[in-house]
This record gives sequence, C-alpha cells and structure tokens, in this order.
Amino acid sequence: MRNPFFLVISTILLTGYSLPVEKICSATELLSTFYREDKSHFVYTDYAKMTLAEVDAYADGYIPPHQVYNFYQTQEIKSKLDADSKDMSKNMLGIYWAMVRYYAGASTFIGGNPTQALIYANYIYAMNKYLGCLAHEYVYNRLNKKDAAKNWYLQSLSVIPQEGMGWEVIQYNNNVHNDIQVRGNFNNWKPQYMYEEKGRTYLRKVMVAKCATCRYEVLIDYKDNKLPTSQEATNRIY
Repeated sequence: MRNPFFLVISTILLTGYSLPVEKICSATELLSTFYREDKSHFVYTDYAKMTLAEVDAYADGYIPPHQVYNFYQTQEIKSKLDADSKDMSKNMLGIYWAMVRYYAGASTFIGGNPTQALIYANYIYAMNKYLGCLAHEYVYNRLNKKDAAKNWYLQSLSVIPQEGMGWEVIQYNNNVHNDIQVRGNFNNWKPQYMYEEKGRTYLRKVMVAKCATCRYEVLIDYKDNKLPTSQEATNRIY
C-alpha cells in the first residue's frame, strides 16, 4: 500500500532543512490520523492523541537510552528504522521520533545528520503539532541553538490540548548558574529545558492527561555523571 502521508509531505523533503512553522504545508495538517494496513484489515490510529511519553518509550525500543554502540550496531539501528518506516503496521510517530533522536544525537561519524533530524521533525509536526514542536526544540537544543529551541517550545504552547488533556505548569524560583531541566512521567523521564520567564523564575508547561498525576524532578545545572571515554563519546547516541 502506498503511504499517503509521503505523497503530501514530499514537498518538505525538497527544502533540505526545517521549514518555518507558518510555511509547513497546510495540507499535512489534515493527516493527523491515519489508516494503517495490517494484513487484511485497517487499523485506525489517531496520532494526534499520542503523548510524548508514549512515542519516546516506543523509540526506546529502537534506541535504548544511556547506551554506547559500536559502528556496526548503529548501522543496524538505522537499517531497522529505515525498514520499519516503510511498514504502515508500525507506530510511525514513534519511528519518526526515534529517527529524530538518532540523527540529532549521533555523531557524524556514525550517521548523525541534523538536517535529516529536522526533516523527520517536520514529519512529526504534520502528524501531531505539539510533538512536532518538541521534536524541533530537541534538535535545536542538540545544535546548541537555544533561541530557536525556545521559539519552538513557545510554539508548542499554542496547540489546543486534545480531549482529556491539559496543561501542567512546572516552576522553579531561584538562581541557576548554567541551565535547568525537568524530567518526569510526562516525557518518559528524559530531561527537557525549562526557560527563564523573568528574573529567577524558570517555567515549563507540559501537556498531560487531566486524570494523571504529574511526577517529575527538576535538574539544576544537570550533567551526566557517567563521563564517557573519547571512543564512547564518538559512538554514543543521546
């Protein structure tokens, strides 16, 4: 079965880089839901209702966190992702999120490519605006382009929550020397940046299920205590 998503999104590929929010093809906004072919029947999947924790946990199945891979293992990961991205019975949103993590987090030696990461972030945006904004934020933070990352985070706040979802505000009031992040059950316990709103006030609004308890921890000037060797730093996918 031909994937209708790629018929619409193909114009984004021609850009070779991230498109501004207002210029992403409006037709892709119609594709927030898909019918996936599973042998003899179709399975309805509403990608617009998937959460960050769900898609990131799915991506963990391809790229388990906090691991170091040799060159051949990274190529196996990429081959698996490439193959599964053509299988519409899979969770395409989770696969594209894994692609973003792979291309943004890996070194160029093992296939890292920020341009490719932003292309897959555009795919995600077409399927789920909120997660698409967070995917762009993630890539730009990996590139240390903090202003662009913050702009995409702020864009995510304009998304109207799906039924049963709402906003949770996480706030920290104190001095921070370098940066401040938060991780919790809403982001699969992966750190995300908090941003300064006004003097010594740092915020992050996250979209969570209204009936769920938001569990999190704030990380002040957080650093990975497990310092990798030079070879590990080359082969790590963050």
